[in-house]
Amino acid sequence: MLSYINVIKMRTITNYILALLLTSLCVASAHADENILNIYRGDATTVGIYVKDLRSGEVLVSHNASRAMTPASVTKLITSAAVMLQCGIDSCFTTNVRLSGHPAGQGQWRGDLIIEACADPTIEHSEFAEYMGFCDSIVAHIQQMGLNKIDGRIRIDEHLPEAGAIVNWECDDIPWPYGAGLYGFNYGENYVKVFPNKGATEPASTLEINVVTSRSTTDLRRGFGSNRLTVVMPRRKRRQANFSINSTLNDPAAMFAMLLKAKLAQAHIEVSDDDSRDTSSGASRTVYTHHSPSFGEILYVTNKISDNLLAEGMLRTLAPDSCRQVCLQTELKMLDSLRIDTDCLQLLDGSGLARADLMQPATVGQLLEAMLYTEYADLFIDMLPVAGIDGTLKSFACDTPLQGRAAMKTGSMRNVQNMAGYLLDDEGMPTHVVVVFVNGFFCKRADLRTAIADYLTQFLENQ
Repeated sequence: MLSYINVIKMRTITNYILALLLTSLCVASAHADENILNIYRGDATTVGIYVKDLRSGEVLVSHNASRAMTPASVTKLITSAAVMLQCGIDSCFTTNVRLSGHPAGQGQWRGDLIIEACADPTIEHSEFAEYMGFCDSIVAHIQQMGLNKIDGRIRIDEHLPEAGAIVNWECDDIPWPYGAGLYGFNYGENYVKVFPNKGATEPASTLEINVVTSRSTTDLRRGFGSNRLTVVMPRRKRRQANFSINSTLNDPAAMFAMLLKAKLAQAHIEVSDDDSRDTSSGASRTVYTHHSPSFGEILYVTNKISDNLLAEGMLRTLAPDSCRQVCLQTELKMLDSLRIDTDCLQLLDGSGLARADLMQPATVGQLLEAMLYTEYADLFIDMLPVAGIDGTLKSFACDTPLQGRAAMKTGSMRNVQNMAGYLLDDEGMPTHVVVVFVNGFFCKRADLRTAIADYLTQFLENQ
């Protein structure tokens, strides 16, 4: 199958100029129907829709398309585009592990074991199975060096400004896996399995666990920067010794240091934790170098499953060692270079978990179209979930004409349901840019998703 960018190159100059003229001159008026999706209390719901026919260049629908709305995870499209255009898709994160100091004879090393972290969000991530085994690889390489004792500490050097959960996120989101913050060192998606009735976690961590009994609900509470987790759970679960729930960590580096020391001990390699020695002089030996998946692979997973931690990690590649605001400014410059209006764009993170993020549906539509004219068009299309097929759209529009014919990034949070991407022809080529933002809805989410599918299907039928 021809790539989308090659299809564009095959167009005649006449058709290309015509498409540009139609794009600039033909703008549809706002839809008069206040309940455009025909949903319960649609009159009280904010709906923004932008639909453009890529073949004619005509904007078919522009309903509240200039209204700034909460984008949720559709924000990941901007993050992904910026990374592609600035960093490319072949780069990767590199984490070096080394020993400082010098050998002391008889299988001993006098100095520290140092992990030089680079904010890689993929280390021991469940979606990258072929890259797992970071801890075991370090142990194996130290064994190969013939060491039985490290007379020093395990030290994790991490240098990430504004690390951890973002202050613009809701406190209620922070304890749950989807609310894991990005740190200079990340491991296992920065969450652990918590056994509240045992007061323990797996892997072992420094998390302090407090249990509160409720009548029926199970909830997690942990404040910004806090290491204390409160688990709210019904009495019946208090009687289940092995009951577990996943929760995020405030210090993944400390958890990993504990895990690595335990695994070294299992391999009969002692770590003395002696910090009284001067290890600044002497030899420094590389133990192991870990390479992450490529940026292209990471962006693919980020958007397919809508992974917030991966998105925040990719955002920070735009300006390594700089604060988050510098990275966000880089995104705005990228949009400006594509001649996309950013006057009403407010970005506070790379994932869209911040409810104060604001974005116009038309802005998203312009980005979706612009990316089709870049060398990354194929990946930008492929990374989007496909209706009724995979990712966050696997259960959407199943057994309908839309199944397999829409590739869209989803964005959902409380009272927010958004979709943005492309309608596809029989060969998988984009025919329409489609953006549907729904904020503050009162109907059931399942009914809303069905209404969106029904609305988009009409454009397939008119092809």
